[in-house]
Amino acid sequence: MNFAKSIRSSSERGSQITIDTSASSSFNSQSPPFEQEVEASGFPSSYFKNEELECLSRLKEICQEKQLDASNQLICRFAIFHGFNVKRASRAIAKNHDHPYLNLRLEEELAQYIKTTKTLFPLPGLKSAMGSDVIYWHPSSYLPSASSNRLLVESMCYLLNDMNQTIDQCRNGILMIVNMDGYKMKNFHRDTQMRLTKVTEGQVVPTSIVQILIVNPPTFFETIWKVVRPAFSSLFSKRIHFIKSNKLGNYLMEGYEADLPDDFVATGRNAGELVERWLAMKKLEE
Repeated sequence: MNFAKSIRSSSERGSQITIDTSASSSFNSQSPPFEQEVEASGFPSSYFKNEELECLSRLKEICQEKQLDASNQLICRFAIFHGFNVKRASRAIAKNHDHPYLNLRLEEELAQYIKTTKTLFPLPGLKSAMGSDVIYWHPSSYLPSASSNRLLVESMCYLLNDMNQTIDQCRNGILMIVNMDGYKMKNFHRDTQMRLTKVTEGQVVPTSIVQILIVNPPTFFETIWKVVRPAFSSLFSKRIHFIKSNKLGNYLMEGYEADLPDDFVATGRNAGELVERWLAMKKLEE
C-alpha cells in the first residue's frame, strides 16, 4: 500500500496526520506490522501509549475482516474521538466510514458559499485556554433556503474535517465561538439546526468540539433553545456556554482580541481576508 507523505513538524500543528490516498480496504500478507504502517502513514508510535496502539491495531483488523474502506487516518480519528474504546469506535467506523461528509472537497459551490457568507471559518493562531484550536460561526450570515441549508451543513463538516489533521488536534479538540450578534428568527431553520446538532456532537464527523461559546444571544433565543436543547445529549449540553462577549477571556488565550474577526470585534482581523486565505490554502492542498 502507498501510505503517502511526511509528518509535519509538531512545532507547527502537532504530528501530521497524513491521508491514505490509496484508501484500499484490503491488506495483503506482505504488509508491514501495524506499528510500521502507523509510522508510514503519519501516525508515529511514539505519540501513542501501548494500549492505544493495541486499540488501533484491533480496529484495523476489524476493518480488514469486515472489508471496510477506512484509512489509517480515519481509524485514528475515530479511535481518539471514542477514547480508544474498541467497541464504540468500531461501531462508528462501520456506520460512517464511507459517509460523504467525511470526504468533502472544496468544490466551487462550497467555496463560493463560504467566501460570500463568511458564516463559518477557522481563526488561525487563536487557541482556547486549554490549547484547543478555535472556529468561528456567525449564524446571522445564514439565510435558510434549500441550497444554503445543505451548504451550511457541508461547510461545517468540511471545516471540522480540516481542523482534525493532526494527532494533537484530535486530542485537544475544538472550541467553537458562535457570534449571535444580529441574529433574528429568520436565521433559524429547525431541520438544519437538528442536522447540525448531530454534526457538532460527532455523530458523523469524528471531531471533538470540547466547548461551544454562544456569545451575546438575543433574549428570544431562549425559545429556540427549548427546541434545540433536547437534540443534544445531556453530556454534550454541559459543553455549551451562554456568555457575554466580555467573558471570552475566561475561555481563550491571553490577547485573544487581536485574533477575532472584525465582524465581531472592531479592532480584529479582516474577516474576508481570513476566509480567503484559508480557502486559498485549502485549494492549494487539494
